Amino acid sequence: EHLTERLIESKTGRAVKYAKIEELATRWRSMGRKVKAGERHLANCDAHFARFVRFMHTQNEDAVYLYEVTQEDATAFVGELQSRFSPATAQYGIRLLSKAMSRFLPVGAVNPFIEFVGGRTQGESGVIHRKPFTADELRALLDTARNDEFLYPLIVTAACSGMRRGDVCRLKWSDVDLAEGMLTVKTSKTEAEVEIPIFPPLRKVLEGRKRDRSGFVFPEAAKRLEAFPKSLTWEFKKVVAR
Repeated sequence: EHLTERLIESKTGRAVKYAKIEELATRWRSMGRKVKAGERHLANCDAHFARFVRFMHTQNEDAVYLYEVTQEDATAFVGELQSRFSPATAQYGIRLLSKAMSRFLPVGAVNPFIEFVGGRTQGESGVIHRKPFTADELRALLDTARNDEFLYPLIVTAACSGMRRGDVCRLKWSDVDLAEGMLTVKTSKTEAEVEIPIFPPLRKVLEGRKRDRSGFVFPEAAKRLEAFPKSLTWEFKKVVAR
């Protein structure tokens, strides 16, 4: 290893530097770019890198440097991304890790993520284009679900906040400030903290819930999400169909 380092230094004029796994976000932010990256983009990258760092702490706690990330580690992390996120989000995370590895691994080290990054075929990007409800469709949806004591509050919360299914079900009372009329939540996808105004329909739902400052706003939904998340989607689709 020492001879290899000396050879690389003699060929490139630069000493070999070994990047640590926990330094990914910092190094990615500070590297040179032709076009300055926006803070929103960098924050999204921070979240992906932080997710990988946490994963490695449990998957391979002995690994400190990037070159110690194995093919098995990469395969397991890719599997976790694909099981938790949409195809587009998972693929973005994989491409980001692959680019970072290529940039920060020492010369000669094998990029464990490279085999998971392929070109798009037949126009399949994994991106899902969703069409929003019109005002009339949303009104019809809420009217149809109004008598459903379990689903109606969840639909109102989703419609008034724009939050994803998991974020709605795991909404905590500690995230709710009725006095100020704001929700302050950490989103599951980007792990960014966002502030959302509480609109009147959502306020009515929240004021009608039994308050437990240490728990979930919708404890039944949180349990259902943990045990059988697809059942929530199926029930919502039934309401849409009706």
